[in-house]
Amino acid sequence: MRIVTLYLAFASAATAQSAVLINGKSLSPAEQQQIALLEKRYGSKVEAGSYWYDAQTGLWGRMGEPMAGVIPPGLAFRAPLPARASNGDTGVFVNSRELHRREVQAVGRCTTVQRGRYWMDAQGNGGREGQPASFNLVALCRQNRSTPLGTPGNRGWYGHTSGDGSMVGSVFSDGTGVTCGPDGGCIFSRRD
Repeated sequence: MRIVTLYLAFASAATAQSAVLINGKSLSPAEQQQIALLEKRYGSKVEAGSYWYDAQTGLWGRMGEPMAGVIPPGLAFRAPLPARASNGDTGVFVNSRELHRREVQAVGRCTTVQRGRYWMDAQGNGGREGQPASFNLVALCRQNRSTPLGTPGNRGWYGHTSGDGSMVGSVFSDGTGVTCGPDGGCIFSRRD
């Protein structure tokens, strides 16, 4: 009975792992290894499902939805980031992905957002495709928050974080659902 139980546990774990798709593709053994390392690092299991991942920024989300979070950039998943990964309809493309309207609204709290094609890295540096950097989204969000810290109505905060040595620096939130971390990645919280 114990052998059957162990086999069933292994089979369901293998099925759950194979049910994870990144950028529309099933995972190779090497990619499954990357997922296992992320699960260990963050102490959380990746649920079965279809996800998109932007290797330039580390941003990720469920396929067809806006950004859900940020993980280390540069992970080697073989499938390229699809333009329609977030089901965007805004005409604003970052690293080939058309942003969802909620993402454009969140970025719009920091700067004017114009339709077009842009690149951006994990530190928030970006510009028009094929052009040099012309903005830093993290700096713009810090600079253009609507009310100073400590004033009534501002739920924003600043602080510092440290983790495994690769995540050290300032973390800020503008109180409206945008939180940016030391690596330049920003998380846009949903407000449905």
